[in-house]
This record gives sequence, structure tokens and C-alpha cells, in this order.
Amino acid sequence: MNLLASLKKRISSVAEWLGVGKSNGEPLAPSVPRTDLEEPAPPATPNLPISTTVEPPVTATVDLPIAKGPIIDTEVDPATLAAMLKHVEACWQRLGETAPHWSVLTAPRFKPDRIAETADEFYGSGAADVDRLPRAADRCGIALPVQGTCFELGCGVGRLTLWLAKSFRLVIGADISLSHLALAKETVRAADCQNVELRHVDRLGALDELPAFECFYSAIVLQHNPPPVIRWLLMTILPKLSVGGLGFFQLLTVLPDYAFDAAAYVANPPTHGEMEMHALPHEVVLATIRDAGCELLEAREFDAVGIPGAMSMDFFVRKLAAPAKVPSVAWEPAKAN
Repeated sequence: MNLLASLKKRISSVAEWLGVGKSNGEPLAPSVPRTDLEEPAPPATPNLPISTTVEPPVTATVDLPIAKGPIIDTEVDPATLAAMLKHVEACWQRLGETAPHWSVLTAPRFKPDRIAETADEFYGSGAADVDRLPRAADRCGIALPVQGTCFELGCGVGRLTLWLAKSFRLVIGADISLSHLALAKETVRAADCQNVELRHVDRLGALDELPAFECFYSAIVLQHNPPPVIRWLLMTILPKLSVGGLGFFQLLTVLPDYAFDAAAYVANPPTHGEMEMHALPHEVVLATIRDAGCELLEAREFDAVGIPGAMSMDFFVRKLAAPAKVPSVAWEPAKAN
């Protein structure tokens, strides 16, 4: 048998065994998978437990330093607070004696040698700042208590006091600097404002002596006080609002690279007469508003300083009938477990 015949015979035998053709030389039918053949059994494997979780890859761990922001002290003891307040008073007393109008608006044209010719512009500029209060009320759909008393913190030389007096039945203006207050009295007298009272706030108990009021206003003032003083001022003033009373205040919540070490500040305070800029972190401001028994109606950015990277905010709040139920501990140190 030659090689070709032998090969045909082998192919025919295999085809017949697979059932896809006949061995008599007929053409093979198309291949059809066999269903009667058993699949070979898989190789035996050890009886291992089955896991439904995927183990993460093993990686090396490296201890990296945790980045922390600058420390800003916002709470101090009463003695330290009183020392800070005295320093602020000395600073602003000196500014009031040397450049009172410029210390309010730091433009060269408002320095002592030019204020006589720019006084009208200086005092007229207060209208736009005071107008931020009714605008905030309009946005929130709230009417201002115009028949009530408005307390102004940091009245200075009376630039804003004159305009507040046009909107409220009574305005109580307070300042820490007697030299500024002396000029404010002259301003109020010259404008014949009969509904303005001026007070000196030079100690911790001075604010406690204030009567209740329906509105609180302060602009470009809080930012010149150390953070613990800012918080103390807000925690003392806001609770004095009558129920439903409104508060409007501006301060800095961010200053580039700002930190505040209370102990170092008291031990080595800045030179008297230097204008300081301070910030109270946003979360501390919100917590203070709650702790003072108020609700936040609006927080709106308003650039009152012109410092790149700084965040100046207007806060508009309302006094609640009862203190907030959830106390805030945003600025308290973490307790050890």
C-alpha cells in the first residue's frame, strides 16, 4: 500500500469513529461537536478554604510628616485678655493723637496735613459702608429695627456714626481710644446729631454696662484686635442683642502666613502706635456666632483691606430666642484618650 492510500485509510477510520462521515470514501460531513464525550477531569487541587476578599498588595510604609497650619490662639485667661486690651488701647490712643483720620482710612490724603481739604470726602465715604447693612437685610428679606438702638463698636472719629444716626432712633458709639472719641464728639456736635451717645470701652467690664440693643454694627475695627480680643468682643456684644435683633460685623478670616502666639504677644507686644492686622479663622467665627446664641443669615466676602491673599468677610446674624443647643469646641485643644 502506497503512502497516499495509507493516509486516506487513516483519515477515514478517524472520521468514522467521530461520526462525521463514512469510511467508504464519501466526502466528510461538516464537523459537529460530540456531546457524548466526557471532558477530562481537572487536575486535583488541595482542599483550600475559599476567600471572597482580595488581599491588598503589600507595600512599604514610610512615616511622613503631617502638614499643620499656623497656630492661632483664640482663647486666653482674663488677665492675659486684660493685658491685650490695654495694649490695644495704648496703640490706638497714640494713633488718635498723631493721625486720627488716617488711622481710619489709610490714604495719604487723610493725613493731618491734608484732612482740612479732604474732610468732606472722608466723612462722606461712610455712607457706602453703612449701606452694606440695609443691603444685607434686603437680601435676607428682613426689616431693620430702625426704631430701636444700634450699637457701633469702634466709632473712631464718627465717620460711620453720622450715617447710622440717620437710620436708627438711637446710636451708641463706643471706642477704646479717648483721642478718637474727642474728635467723634466734635463731629456729632457739628452735625447736630441729637440721637448719638458716645462711650469709652477701656476695660473688660465696660461692655457689660451697656443696655440691650436691637442692632450691632462694626466695620474695619475687629481686624485690628488680637484674635482672643475679637472673640471676647463678639461673645460679649452679640448676647446683648434683643431677641430677633440683628448684628452686622466685618473682620478678616484669613491673612497670608498669619499666626498668633498669645504668650509671645503679651511678652513682647508690637510698638505702640503701629497699626496691627489680625484674623479670626472662619470656623471660629461661625462657632462664636452659635455660642453667642445667634444664627448666621449671611456671610459675604468684602475686600476692606486690599491685602493680596487676605479674606475679609461681612457677617450678618440674628439673635435667637435661646442659645444654640449644640455647643462648639472648634478652638479647644484635643483631649488625650
